[in-house]
Amino acid sequence: MTLTRRDLLWLGSTALAGCAARLPGPSDGSRAEAALEIVDTMPAFWAFWESARGRPADEAFARFERAVVARHPELYTASVLGLSAEEGALRARFEPWWAALPARVPRMRAISDALPAQLEVAAARFVDALPAFDWRGRCYLLASLDAFNGAGRMIDGAPQLAFGVDVIADEGPSMPGPVLFSHELFHFHQRQPEQNVIGAGVWFEGLAVHASRVLNPGATLDEVLPEQHLHDPSDPQLLNRARAVSAERELPRYERELAGMLLGALESDSEQDYATFFLGRASDALGERPVRAAYYFGLRTAERLAARGYGLQELSERAPEEMIPAVRATLEDIAG
Repeated sequence: MTLTRRDLLWLGSTALAGCAARLPGPSDGSRAEAALEIVDTMPAFWAFWESARGRPADEAFARFERAVVARHPELYTASVLGLSAEEGALRARFEPWWAALPARVPRMRAISDALPAQLEVAAARFVDALPAFDWRGRCYLLASLDAFNGAGRMIDGAPQLAFGVDVIADEGPSMPGPVLFSHELFHFHQRQPEQNVIGAGVWFEGLAVHASRVLNPGATLDEVLPEQHLHDPSDPQLLNRARAVSAERELPRYERELAGMLLGALESDSEQDYATFFLGRASDALGERPVRAAYYFGLRTAERLAARGYGLQELSERAPEEMIPAVRATLEDIAG
């Protein structure tokens, strides 16, 4: 669920090529079978872990470069991991990550073992529900050094999916593997934004949340939304476990106030407004309200349209800019 504003634009303009569990076949309606191409880099990571556990950060980093980065250099770049271009940025990210890693390993290992099979099942379900889907690419599983849970990234010159096992392991009930996969894969299927405005992003993300709920029957609001916490303006954090809240229980308490705030920003293209409504590290303008509210209100909009009979495929074909009035109507009804 971690597409940046820049990601939204390149997804819409780039030809997509090579990953699916079962791809649409000939025009007679039959299907061609194809294996989902999962690039699982975690075996290399686990070999590194067994050789480096307990060692100082500088020695561990040297081993990480040899055992993991050298085998998958296309993943450990500034653009994929969101690093600065400065020399030493990867090492600077690694050192605090390494210090916290031992406590995370059991959960990471469980997810690493289960995720490939889960993605195979989720991909087959996705194509059954959306027969027009024909994106092909790679789905990478990696230790992301806390860069993302799931993301669309340019890798080796093509748009691909990447899943950070370390971040997924930290996220509790929020977006388990099959839900996260459905959300991110749907981004490659739906119509892409052409304008960098908040309202288009609300629809784009909210429809993907709705799709992940439809494709994973029984998934709760807490499972389909990004992890929620109450923003602390004095200490903005991507994830703040001490201030974590249940979307199911807490968002309805804030929705009227947040809807009113978001109404005034639908045509905005400012980075501050984007942070206020989409990011864990929100802007000061959010105060101590829940982060990432855009996903919730986009979901509410998509659910209203689904209740009127619109299916996933039809909604996926709508231009996000075209759907801003629907987002506005939802917000106006909620704000009162």
